[in-house]
Amino acid sequence: MMSSDGSLVCMDESNRFVLCHNYRGLISVIELDSNGHLVKPQTTEQDVIVYELDILSLAIFAVDMRTQQSIDQSEKERTQSHSSINEQKTNELKNVSSIDGDNEKKDEKEEWHLTIGILYQDYNASRHLKTYRLNVNTLRLCNGSSDTLMAEDGCHTLIRIPAAQRREMDNRVGAGKGGVILIGGDSITYCTIDDAYQQIQVQAQLQLPHGIYTAYDIVNPLHTASDSNCRFLIGDAMNRKLNLMTLKANSQNEVKSMEWKVLGDVVSPSCISYLGNDKCFVGSVNGDHQLIMIHDNSTLSDEVDVNAEHLPEKCKDDKTIKEQGGESIEILQEFENIDMCAVDLERQGQCQLVCCSGIGKDGSLRVVRNGIGIEETAAIEMPGIEGLWSLYRDSSSSFHLYLAQSFISATRVLTVTEEGLEEIEMQGLNKDEKTVHLENMNHDLFIQVTPYEVALLSIHSPFALKHRWRPQHYKQTQINSAVSNRDQVLCALSGGHLSLLEIDSKSSELILTNSVTLENEISCVCLSPTATANDKSTFACIGLWKQHVIQLLTLPDFHKFYTFHLQTQMVPRSVLITNFTCPGLVQQSKSASWLYLFVGMGDGSLVEAHVNISHSSSTKTPCVELLKEKRLSLGSHPIRLSSFVSLGNYYVFAGCDRPSVISRSKQRIYGSPTTAYGRFHGSISKNSRSKSPFEFCKNSLLFLNYLKKNKFCYFCDTTRKRKIGVKKDLFHPHWNPRVTRLHLLHDQTFEPLFSKTLRSHWSVNRIITHTFQCDPNVTYFIISLSKALPHQCDVSKGKLELYIVSNVSSRGDLSVHSDNDNTKSTVTPNTELMLQRVHQQVFSQASPDAIAALRDNYLLLGVSSHVYVFEWTRNVSTEVDAYPFTLKHLQTLTGNVRVVDIKTCGDFIMVVDQIQSIAMYVFSPSDNTVQEIARHRDLSWLRKVVPYDDQFVVAVDKYDNLLVLMRNIDTANNDERSTLQVLSRCHLGSQANVLIKGFLAIQHTSEDASSSSDALLDKYQSTQPHPEHDKKDQERDTKVGDETTFAKDYNGIWDLSPLQNSQLKRYLFGTIDGSIGLLLSIPQARFKLLARLEKVLNAHIDGVGGFKGLLLIFFLPYFFVCCCRCRHNYWRKFKVEGKRFPSVGFIDGDIVQKFLEFAPEMQQQIAQEVDIDVNSLISVVEEINRIL
Repeated sequence: MMSSDGSLVCMDESNRFVLCHNYRGLISVIELDSNGHLVKPQTTEQDVIVYELDILSLAIFAVDMRTQQSIDQSEKERTQSHSSINEQKTNELKNVSSIDGDNEKKDEKEEWHLTIGILYQDYNASRHLKTYRLNVNTLRLCNGSSDTLMAEDGCHTLIRIPAAQRREMDNRVGAGKGGVILIGGDSITYCTIDDAYQQIQVQAQLQLPHGIYTAYDIVNPLHTASDSNCRFLIGDAMNRKLNLMTLKANSQNEVKSMEWKVLGDVVSPSCISYLGNDKCFVGSVNGDHQLIMIHDNSTLSDEVDVNAEHLPEKCKDDKTIKEQGGESIEILQEFENIDMCAVDLERQGQCQLVCCSGIGKDGSLRVVRNGIGIEETAAIEMPGIEGLWSLYRDSSSSFHLYLAQSFISATRVLTVTEEGLEEIEMQGLNKDEKTVHLENMNHDLFIQVTPYEVALLSIHSPFALKHRWRPQHYKQTQINSAVSNRDQVLCALSGGHLSLLEIDSKSSELILTNSVTLENEISCVCLSPTATANDKSTFACIGLWKQHVIQLLTLPDFHKFYTFHLQTQMVPRSVLITNFTCPGLVQQSKSASWLYLFVGMGDGSLVEAHVNISHSSSTKTPCVELLKEKRLSLGSHPIRLSSFVSLGNYYVFAGCDRPSVISRSKQRIYGSPTTAYGRFHGSISKNSRSKSPFEFCKNSLLFLNYLKKNKFCYFCDTTRKRKIGVKKDLFHPHWNPRVTRLHLLHDQTFEPLFSKTLRSHWSVNRIITHTFQCDPNVTYFIISLSKALPHQCDVSKGKLELYIVSNVSSRGDLSVHSDNDNTKSTVTPNTELMLQRVHQQVFSQASPDAIAALRDNYLLLGVSSHVYVFEWTRNVSTEVDAYPFTLKHLQTLTGNVRVVDIKTCGDFIMVVDQIQSIAMYVFSPSDNTVQEIARHRDLSWLRKVVPYDDQFVVAVDKYDNLLVLMRNIDTANNDERSTLQVLSRCHLGSQANVLIKGFLAIQHTSEDASSSSDALLDKYQSTQPHPEHDKKDQERDTKVGDETTFAKDYNGIWDLSPLQNSQLKRYLFGTIDGSIGLLLSIPQARFKLLARLEKVLNAHIDGVGGFKGLLLIFFLPYFFVCCCRCRHNYWRKFKVEGKRFPSVGFIDGDIVQKFLEFAPEMQQQIAQEVDIDVNSLISVVEEINRIL
C-alpha cells in the first residue's frame, strides 16, 4: 500500500546513501559511489521491512564503516548491563587486539552501518521518535536507542544536525550520534541521541506561535558569524513568514537554548534553499517562487531567548515568540506559477491567457501574452507629442543624457538628473518648430532638422548654434524627412528634391555636397551602415510615393544602381538597411556584403529583403543581387523603423499599433512581438542607472520602459469583458474558518467592482460564462459551490448558482445586499455594478465538480457519479419576484464513478471519469435525450480533455501523460465503433490541470516572393508525387512509432505548400509548476518531412542533460506539436502504475528548431541527408516557428 503521506526521501551528509519510503512498512536503500553512480545498478534499490507503518519523517544521523569484528564486538557490548559497561569494554578491546594480530587483514569484511531516525504515528494517533541501526550489506535492522521518545501531536518533521555542528556542540565524553530537531505545529524540540546510554535526551524546547512549519534549510553560517551556533531558516506556510532559528551552546558546548527571530513576509513556503551570500530561494505550490535577500538588521535584544537548563520542566513552559519590528527580507525576483482561459482581448488575432495562479492568499490574476516584455517604469502626459530622439552627452560618451520631444509646433528637451527627468533650455535649439530629425554628430556637435532648416549646434552648454543651412526657396520647399550618420545628413524635400550635407571639421559648418531632383515625391530615406563614426555612407535607400519602389543611389553622386519593386499599391513610409553588426562596406574587396533591407508600409505590413551588394575594382557601380524577399503583416497603421542596441545585441524596432522587435541569430532573421500596443514613436537611450531603457510615445503619453529578455511576459491590459474571480483566504482549521470571496473585477485595472463574501466553509469549484439563446442579451456567470467542514472528508452540500451583472440603482441605493443566505455583498464606491443571483440549485452530499454548456439553451453538470442535463427555459411560476427563466431537469446519466470534467463539441459530449477514463455521448435535440456512443475501456485516470472533433479527443491523465483517443467511425463492427482507442501517447513530464483551445502567437499573414536563387522552392511546390511512390507512402503511413522508415529517394515529392489556418488547430495547457504548453495540429505531409528532419538531426545534436523541448504528436489525419521543457527518449515514455510503454507518434520539435542554429555548411549537409533543398527546408522550419 502506498504511503499515506506520499514519498519520503532523505540522504546522508556524504551523499552516499539515500532512504526512500514509498510504501507502508518498507524503506528502500540506494547506495551511491563517490561519483554519484549506483553501486549496484542491477538492483538499483533494496527494501528493508519496518514495523512502523505510518511514517511521517526520515533522517540519517550517522554513517559508519566497520569491520565484521568490530560489529561483533559492538553487539556483544550491547548485551552487558549498565554496571559493567566500562570494564567489559576494556577486556573486549584487548581480546580484539590479540585477534587482530593473529588474523590476516584480508579476512576482515568492511560493512556500512547507518543510524537512522523514524518519526511515526501509532494506531492511537500518538507520535514517536525511534532510532535504528541499519547494516547496508545485510539489510539487517537493529534497534538503536533502547527508549522511544514520545513527541507532541503536531510533530511532523525531523531535521538532523550536520556532523560539523554536532562535533562542536556535543563534544563531551560518551556522546553518541549527535542531535536532531523535531518540528511541530506549536513547538520545536532539540534532542540528542546517545548510543552509549541508549537514550534519546531532550535538551531544549521552544514554544512557537500557531503555524504550519514545513519548509526549512540550514544556514552554516548566516552572514559572518564565527561562533559554533547552528542556524536554520524555517518557513511558516500559514502566516507566510520566514523565521531564523539558532541553537545556542553554553560554555561546555552543550545546547541548552534556542533563539527565534521573524525575518519577514514571504510567499507561503513549501521548500527553502539557502544559496549563500545572504540569498535564499523560497519555493511555493500556492503562489510564486521567490528569490530573496536576507538583511540581518535586527539587534540581539529583539530576539527571544528561551532557556531550558534542565529538561522537561523547563520544556513545558509556555513561552511565545515576539515578531521583530524591522523587515529583513528583500525580494529580488519572482518566478510565476500558472487555471487559465484564452481570449482575444484586443480583437486583433492574438489570443491572451487570463490565468488564475496560486492558491489562497498567494493567488493572483494575470494576463499572459506572447512577446518581448516592455516593463513600464514611468509615464508622463504629453498631449500632441509626435516624435522622440535621445542625445549623448558628447561624441565619445556611451550614455545618453538628453531626450528631445517633438510636438506639432514646438520642441522640448528633457535631461537626466539625480531626481529624474527635468526640462532644460537649449539656446541654439529652435523650440518653436516641429523637429523632423535630431542626432549626434562628430566633434561634440549635433543637428536639428526642422521643416525649414538644418541647424548645427554644440552639445555642451549653453548649446550654441554653430551653423544653419536652409534650402533654396525654403519657404516654399519644406524638409519632409531626414537621416544622418556622424558626418553626413541626407534630407528629402518636397517636390522630389534630395540634398546631401557634410560637416566641415575645421569650420564646424554644414556644406552642401550634392543635390538631385527625382521624378516623384520622396516618402522615406536611409543611409547605408558604416563601420566607425568617422566613416561615410557609400549609398542611400530612397522610397517614392507614386512608383511604390525603393531606389538605391550611390553617394555623393546620386547614381541609381538598383530599383527594388515592392509589388504593392501601398506607399513605403520607412526604410532601413543594416547588417546587424555594422561592419561597413569594403568597396575595393571582391567579397560580398550581406545586408538586410526592411521597408515599413503604410498599411502596417513589413517587407524584408536579403540583398548581396558587391563592389568591383573595374567599375564604380555596385552589383546587387536580391536573395530573398518576404512580406509580413504586423498591424494596421504605418510602420516606423529604427535601430538600437540592447544588452550587447543589435535590434530593429518596428513601431506601429502592434510593434515588433527584429533580431538576427545564426544568419537568420527573427521577429518577436512586444507586449505593448498602440501607435508608437520610439527612441532608445542609455544612461548609467538604467537596465535597458526604451522610451516611446503612445496616445499622447510618454512612457519610460526597459526591454526584458523573457519571451513570455505577464501583462495586465485593457479588456472589453467583465471578469469574475474567486479569492480564498486559507487559515488553519483549528483557529479560523476558511473565507471565500467572489469578486467582479474592472475590465482594465482588475480592481474589484463588487465583492461577495460566502458563508464559512463554502468554496467555489467552477466558474463559466454562457449566453442562452432564449435570453440572448444577458451573459450569465454559472458558479458551482461546495461546503466541507474541517472534520469531514467529503462534501456535505453543494450548490449551482447563476448570476447576472445588474445596476445597483435598479435595486435601490444600498451598499450592502443579501441573497437571503447570510452572505455579505459589498459594492465598491463610485461604481454601480453588482452581481445578482437569479437561480439556485441545491445538491445534498455532493457538489457540481464539472460544468459545461451544451448548444444554446442546455447545461451539463457533473455531480459525483452522475451527469445532469438541464435546460434554461421560461419560468412558469406565478410569483411576483420570480425570475423569468429557470433550469428544467431533463435527464440523468449514470455509469460513472466520479465525474471530473465535461467538454462538448457540437452535439457530442465528452465525460471524464476519475477512474473509468472517458465516455462519449451524443445529444439529440429532437427529443432532448442523451445516449452513450463510445467509451475508453482502460482505467486511465484522466484529468482533463479537449475535443478535436467528433472523432478525436486529446486528454491528460494523473500520471502526467498526454493521450490522443480516436473513435473508429468507419468500421461496421459495433464493438469497435463504441470503443475509444489510443492513437498517440507520451509522457508530458508535468501535471497539467487545464487544457483549452487557444494560441499565443500573432496570426500573421505572410507572402514570400522569391528571386532566382529560390527557384528550387517553386520546383518542389509544383512537383506532383510520383505514382511509384504512392504505395510506399501508404505503407509507411500505417507504421507509427519511434522507428519509422523512410524511402531513400525523396527528391521532389515533398509537399511544401504553405500551411493554411484552416488546416491548423491550436490548444494550450497549463501545468501546476507554472509552465504553458502549446498543441498544434499540422497536415500529414508536413509531419513526414519534419519526422525525417528530426531523425537526421538526432545524429548531429547532443542535448544538454538529455533535455529536449517541442513535441510533434502524430495524429491522423493531422498532427500535433507540443511546446514544453522535458526529456526526449526514456523520460518521454508513457508511464502508468509504475509501467512504461514506448512513446508513439511524437517528434521532438525542439530538435527541429535547432536546425536554424547550425552554420550554413552544416545546414546544407543536413538538407542533403533529408533529400531536400536547403532553402526550402529553412522556409519550412521558419514557418513552424512563426506559427508557434
